[in-house]
Amino acid sequence: MKIQVTYFCTNGKYKPVASIIEVPSARDFKLREDYWVSRARALIRAKHYWSEEDMKEFGYTKYKVRGVK
Repeated sequence: MKIQVTYFCTNGKYKPVASIIEVPSARDFKLREDYWVSRARALIRAKHYWSEEDMKEFGYTKYKVRGVK
């Protein structure tokens, strides 16, 4: 199952950034949501060459999750 995690800039200055991750099941995602969201966050940071501090500085603290077909 694929899940898309999208982070939004809380101050509206920057566009949203997203990552798609592969999870074993929806149940596993719900049980370990923090783990899977942090994995997606790490992929976003690697793609943009950002550190954790950069993401916080840019205001990417709010996220939404949706299933991908």
